[in-house]
Amino acid sequence: MRLIIYNIIVYLILPLTIIKLVYRGIKNKDYLKGWSERFAIYPNSEKNKWLKRKTLWIHCVSVGETKAIYRLLEQLQKKYPRAHFLITHGTPTGKKVMLPKNKNIHRAYLPYDAFDLVKRFLKFYRPTVGILLEKEIWPNLISQCSHKKIPLLLINGRLSNESIENYKRFRNFYAPLLNKLSTICVQGESDKKNFEQLTSHKIQVMGNLKFDQMPPKETVQNSKKVKHDLMIKDQIVIVAGSTREGEEEIILNEILKMNKKNISLILTPRHPERFSKVENLLKSKNVKFAKRSEVLFNQINTKFYIR
Repeated sequence: MRLIIYNIIVYLILPLTIIKLVYRGIKNKDYLKGWSERFAIYPNSEKNKWLKRKTLWIHCVSVGETKAIYRLLEQLQKKYPRAHFLITHGTPTGKKVMLPKNKNIHRAYLPYDAFDLVKRFLKFYRPTVGILLEKEIWPNLISQCSHKKIPLLLINGRLSNESIENYKRFRNFYAPLLNKLSTICVQGESDKKNFEQLTSHKIQVMGNLKFDQMPPKETVQNSKKVKHDLMIKDQIVIVAGSTREGEEEIILNEILKMNKKNISLILTPRHPERFSKVENLLKSKNVKFAKRSEVLFNQINTKFYIR
């Protein structure tokens, strides 16, 4: 009954997703692409290909989750060299993250969690096993995987002390869903304790996949190039990366309060469509800055940068 109510709400909201995609597409044109995948509309010509494949499916919503699976994907490829790997995403930025180069790695958007869309997705790709990252608890997706006997794992799970209070209010809804998962592996002991309040599953602590990543081989070389581009010599460099709404202003105000000449600040908003907002913020503070997109980027004398 709870799932029926959930689906009614989903189908009522579904038309609004088009408006949301168009709105986001005004700022970031990548949101105007891949709609067929978001609504689980697939070419019939590709159906037989997936029917013959043994597919391991991993869902990574955005940038952080996609980067986190890099080494995991490398190891899985070594262990299962003939398998195909379907990596699904929720955002264009996640879909653009570089992964190991291999013809057996495929990328797509995960459709919205509506009953028919999820059904078409699973029928088309026919994954042998599925992996969800962190806190991707989608009722229809989990229920239909369980119904079709597709093992579904939740790994790198996280559930903060703040979030658990909200989930506990709907424990009768989430508990049966979590119990349908094959395995739940979480980042730390606090996550384990919080998940145990929602499910009878035996929770395993695996650590954080993001800490398993190796720095790129070109790190030193790229670092020197960035320093050259920004004309950085002996300055203290502060990088505010993957920032969200409101965070840039807090950081900028603190830097300006210091009134130090030997500090350079590099701002990198999490979402590309917010670059113009950060630019306007710097203008409002009467701060001279340079943008990575500018032709004369390395010829502008400033200590504030947007990359």
